[in-house]
Amino acid sequence: SIILILLTFNSKTNKTNYKKKETEVTIEGIATVDSGKWGRKGFYIQDTTGGIYVYQDEIDIIKGDKLKVTGTIDSFKGEKQISGTVTIEKLEIVQVPVPQKVNDISELTQEKEGQLFKIESLTIS
Repeated sequence: SIILILLTFNSKTNKTNYKKKETEVTIEGIATVDSGKWGRKGFYIQDTTGGIYVYQDEIDIIKGDKLKVTGTIDSFKGEKQISGTVTIEKLEIVQVPVPQKVNDISELTQEKEGQLFKIESLTIS
């Protein structure tokens, strides 16, 4: 099986309502990857409604950190992210969300950007 983070975004279908570009937001969620795996000290954060990339270079984050993040909505190569002057408050360490299981790649829609998925079976032809 493969575990992945979906990296596409379509603002019209974003269930997390992260608003439009250059809007300041504050979210709480769980880091699903250690910082630095995707460049600088950036990481993905996920809650029950969705996930988003946090672009920052200040502090180290580990999978399972429950965080309160404030920053500005932006995008990079079509993917929404929180960036700008980012403030991060570590709340506690918890279990990483269980990846959602998928059997068909068509289930990985843009509205699921930034969330963990586990592909159960995949045939590449």
